Amino acid sequence: LTIEIKAETGNVIALPGVHHNQFPKLLRALQAKLPDQHGFNIWLPGPAGTGKTTAAANAAKALGLEFHTNGKTYNDFDVLGHMHGKDYISKPFRKAFEHGGLYLADEIDGWSPDALLSLNSALANDFCTFPDGLVKRHKDFRFIGAANTFGMGATFEYVARFKPDAATMNRFIFVNWPLDEALEDAITTRKDWLAYVRGVRANAATYKI
Repeated sequence: LTIEIKAETGNVIALPGVHHNQFPKLLRALQAKLPDQHGFNIWLPGPAGTGKTTAAANAAKALGLEFHTNGKTYNDFDVLGHMHGKDYISKPFRKAFEHGGLYLADEIDGWSPDALLSLNSALANDFCTFPDGLVKRHKDFRFIGAANTFGMGATFEYVARFKPDAATMNRFIFVNWPLDEALEDAITTRKDWLAYVRGVRANAATYKI
C-alpha cells in the first residue's frame, strides 16, 4: 500500500508501507487550515496499542515537520517551561509552537487539569504566554492529542482518565482511531497467536473485564 499526499509546494509525496486505515484521514486533517491559516488541533481517540504515537511520528515525517512529544503530564510548567533563575527552561511544546513542528500530547486524557488548561489559550489563539514572555504561534505548528477516550471521562477499560472541561474540548476536531484488524493481519506472522488474542479481546469486551 502506498499513500500519496500533495505538499504545499505541489509536489506529491509517496508513503510506501503498511498504514492504519485512518492514516490518510489524519494526514488530510493535518494539512487542512482554518481561515487564519492555522492548522486544526486534533483529538485522536483509540484503544491502547493501535499505533497512534507511531502514526503521529510518521505524519510529521510525511509533512516535513519536526516531531515533539510529551507523555502524561501533571503540571503546567511541563508544558510551558519554567524559569531557573534568569534562564528560561524550554519544553517540547514551546519548541513546536514557536518554531513549527508537530506536537503530540500523548495520553492527553490522563493529563492533569492544570496541564490541560495551560494549552487552552495557545490552541485557540495566535499567541501563548510563556514564563519568559508572549510568543507568536508558528504557521507550521500542528497539535495532536492522543487519547484512549473521547474526552468524556473514565470508562470500564480506562479508569484513570479525566474529563476535560468544555473550553478544552472546544479546541479540537476528532479523528477516530479504532483497532484496524487488516493492519494486524498485514504485520503479524503468527496467525494462530493473533486468533488467540482476538478471542481474549472479544471475551474482555463481552464481559467488561
